[in-house]
Amino acid sequence: MKRISMALLALMLLVGVGQTVAQVRVVFVGDSITRIFNDCNAEWFTENNFSRHGYDGRTTSWMLKGFKDGVLNKNPQCIVIGAGTNDIAQNDNVFVSVDHIYANIVNMVEQAQAAGIKVIMTTVMPAEKYWFAPASVGTVANIIPRLNNKLEEYAATHNCGWVDYYSMFATETGKFDPRWSYDDCHPHNEKLSTTHVMRELVGSAIDAMLNE
Repeated sequence: MKRISMALLALMLLVGVGQTVAQVRVVFVGDSITRIFNDCNAEWFTENNFSRHGYDGRTTSWMLKGFKDGVLNKNPQCIVIGAGTNDIAQNDNVFVSVDHIYANIVNMVEQAQAAGIKVIMTTVMPAEKYWFAPASVGTVANIIPRLNNKLEEYAATHNCGWVDYYSMFATETGKFDPRWSYDDCHPHNEKLSTTHVMRELVGSAIDAMLNE
């Protein structure tokens, strides 16, 4: 007679024998902005079977390393990719070109679509500089729109959803409007809650994508 491990038995009791664990509907792929978004909308994530694969400081190269195990193996219906901030900030201590960041994100899109997973792409959030990256001063506000434009063009021609956070939160100079950010990089999670506005924008995109 086969023995059932205590972990498996607990899982069977939790979901009921013969039933299956609810499929993860959407995985959000990103960095600290994704983590903050998840933290501020935890109930929304739980209620909708959404999952987060976003960790502070992660560049697109790091996201790619864990993409199969952390994202594809969850077999979601859709993924939302919000990436590029930490590449521009040179978090891996190397300069990363717009083309390289773009290629890494496209790589994730292609892997997901090849697995039958729908994709929503989002803009890199606005910033004039990153307080944690002195080398970024004077370059960020020009780089971000260039990358966003390339990603938007790709999304429009490769059956991806698109969410434009940048236009919603940027000032005329490309700074993250202080009404929406506490450090010109991350969204407010209190008072005027940026993350709730983000939820409305991306939630509409998810509904449209999953109801196609």
